Amino acid sequence: MDFTDRFVLDESSFTRGTVRISLPEDLAPGAHSLTLSAGDMVGNVSLRTIEFQLADAAQNGITRHAPFPNPFRDSTRFVVEVSSTMPGAVELSLDLYTVGGAHVQSLDASIDGSGRVILPWEGRDRRGDELANGTYLYVVRARFGGSPPFTETATGRVVLMR
Repeated sequence: MDFTDRFVLDESSFTRGTVRISLPEDLAPGAHSLTLSAGDMVGNVSLRTIEFQLADAAQNGITRHAPFPNPFRDSTRFVVEVSSTMPGAVELSLDLYTVGGAHVQSLDASIDGSGRVILPWEGRDRRGDELANGTYLYVVRARFGGSPPFTETATGRVVLMR
């Protein structure tokens, strides 16, 4: 395909520019490569190959997240399940907030591929102080590797009753 009409010259350089193209919607998940050839009016030609992994978004994500027990008295465990077909580890973070939006605690974990992670929480803030009875909101973020990486977010609530 000829993308000459889509080339935009970089205003700060006479040797650089940008071409933006959309991938076909029917491109199958898996490994792909794209080879670009560029030439100038003198006949100089340059070839570059970009390799990338296309993943089916439906196959990658947070499949389940729940605190157990909920409500809890002394401690609870956040069970987070992820599904990943992308290479590399999935980085998980769970942030807890008061209903007023104040950040009280962060829990982190990593998992290779698909699976389950259990994040224990004792109902304490970042300084180790016991929190008051009440409802706390949580945000789970799963950062999937790959090219490009992407993040999925899920939310929920947990109730502390001492």
